[in-house]
Amino acid sequence: MPDPHTQRRLAAILYADVAGYSRLTGQDEVGTHAIVSERLAMIARAVEARGGEVGNFAGDAILAQFPSAVSAVACAVEVQKDFARRNQGIAEHNQVRFRIGINLGDVIVDQGEPFGDGVNVAARLEALAEPGGICISGTTYDALGNSLPVRYEPLGEQTVKNIARPVRAYRVMAAGDAAMPPAGPGPPQSQPARSRRSRTVWLTTLLAGAVIAIAALVWLGLHQPGQNTVEAQRIDPDRPDKPSLAVLPFQNLGSDPEQSYFADGIVDDLITDLSQIKALFVVGRQAAFAFKGQDVDLLQAGRDLGVRYILQGSVRKAGEQIRINAQLTDIATGGQLWAERYDRKMAGIFDLQDEVTARIVDALSIQLTQREQTRLSRRYTENPEAYDYFLQGQEYYFRLTAADNARARDLYRQAIELDPTFGRAYGALAVTYSRPVLYDWGEDSEPGLSRAVNLALRGVALDDDLPQAHWSLGFTYLIAKQHQLAAQAAERAIAADPSYADAYGLLAWIQIYSGQPELALKSLQEALSLDPNPSGLLLTVLGEAQYWTGQTEAAVDTFEGMLARNPNLLDGRLHLAAAYERLGRHEDAVWEIEEITNLNPNITLEAWGRRNPMQDRRRLQPLLDDLKQAGLK
Repeated sequence: MPDPHTQRRLAAILYADVAGYSRLTGQDEVGTHAIVSERLAMIARAVEARGGEVGNFAGDAILAQFPSAVSAVACAVEVQKDFARRNQGIAEHNQVRFRIGINLGDVIVDQGEPFGDGVNVAARLEALAEPGGICISGTTYDALGNSLPVRYEPLGEQTVKNIARPVRAYRVMAAGDAAMPPAGPGPPQSQPARSRRSRTVWLTTLLAGAVIAIAALVWLGLHQPGQNTVEAQRIDPDRPDKPSLAVLPFQNLGSDPEQSYFADGIVDDLITDLSQIKALFVVGRQAAFAFKGQDVDLLQAGRDLGVRYILQGSVRKAGEQIRINAQLTDIATGGQLWAERYDRKMAGIFDLQDEVTARIVDALSIQLTQREQTRLSRRYTENPEAYDYFLQGQEYYFRLTAADNARARDLYRQAIELDPTFGRAYGALAVTYSRPVLYDWGEDSEPGLSRAVNLALRGVALDDDLPQAHWSLGFTYLIAKQHQLAAQAAERAIAADPSYADAYGLLAWIQIYSGQPELALKSLQEALSLDPNPSGLLLTVLGEAQYWTGQTEAAVDTFEGMLARNPNLLDGRLHLAAAYERLGRHEDAVWEIEEITNLNPNITLEAWGRRNPMQDRRRLQPLLDDLKQAGLK
């Protein structure tokens, strides 16, 4: 029997999201939230004035539906013109700008909120829009005709995640000060829907006013004379007020120790999936994997990681047969919430991961949003053999040597050959082409970076909701010295997964090389709250932020901790040598340069300086001078 609360209808869906929200909140969290809340309320009023209806708000985004494509596009153009006027006189990096995507399609409406591919296409088009811009689908374009005084730039067919066919896309080019046609009367609506929409607008407006008032009070409190606004040299992570979980490395019970990559990959994907649930705090990969191969005292591990719940288990893989044992423990009581054994063939590995995730969600009584349910039901690939090659690649990917990088590249290629739509593999493959440029592994930089950017863009196009795909794109853009694009990609990674510590670390790294190391320390505070036992890569970024903010002794401590985790991190070791030299520890600096040249005999000061992604080359010179004094030729 059909659900009386649901119906199908043709609707124009508008999806708007703030560009660079994470960066803006990093600069001024309360002030940005106030402005965004105010702008969302303005969009809601514009939607209602054009006969549309707000479906929902999601943080810094808004979803609305209209009875016609003309109404939706006219509304979007008016909103973007209004916001552009309000941003006049404000530095570009401080402007609050929205991206808007619009699609005309069939949707399912459940109690006033639209769902389905018609909505998903609008969200994908929003990601293709420029900040302050509008991107529409081919169906929207076809319905508009010459109704509006705007131009349209064709973007061709775009392949987007979870949509079977490519989507024709167009960029809306507003024509100067041309006015939109007046809004006509909307279609008849039931009183409950109209009341719900009006109440939403009223509440949002009220919230915006309250937040603006709070922002003013906070600003006055934070900007008293003599207050030091620079972060302390050590960052103490805070725990959020929600259920907290660590997924410890699963023990490999197979007869072949080389199969440990498979157990690690299962855990890695569980962490990735669970960390995208906003109601759950999940410790990052590096912190959890610090317990690999150890006899774990769960109570102590819970204290060390600052979590209430721990998932642990074992994996046995024999040919096509897989057995996984998993147990979820409540550290507060010491009791098991559930324990289960799963026997599957390799072809059923994805269903198995879904089952484990679902059991954790049920055990912790977490209510998933519609978007989270959609995300958790997605698959990186439907090909188990491609997935196995990808996991093998991950084993080499994290070792950070030239030989291991080349081996990981070959394995990712094999995964893509088996599944050309495997977006996550494209992103990882992109990094294997950009890393040699950063670490000076002797590969030709220009062709490698061009190939890396294209692969990373392909990964994002195939899986736009995947935070790792955006991370790969941001990393590659940074090495290519395209700092603004790199920051946008890192912010998209954070938006896709607010618990992704490495995305905050990447954003911090981009901020350092964009000349904003103080801002980087704030991003690192968030990263370290999510990953209290950070990787060598994250420690490299922290050490560099300390180095560039004049905290040289703290930077040395951090870099020495980095070496204990991974001595192959060339960028961190070079900064360590420079820090030694700056502190007058010349012999230590010389010794460190000798170790670096043993790792990479081909490294030169000129080549490394040329490849370094510092945006302001004058800022880089003191570091190069320190390295020259330390003996780097």
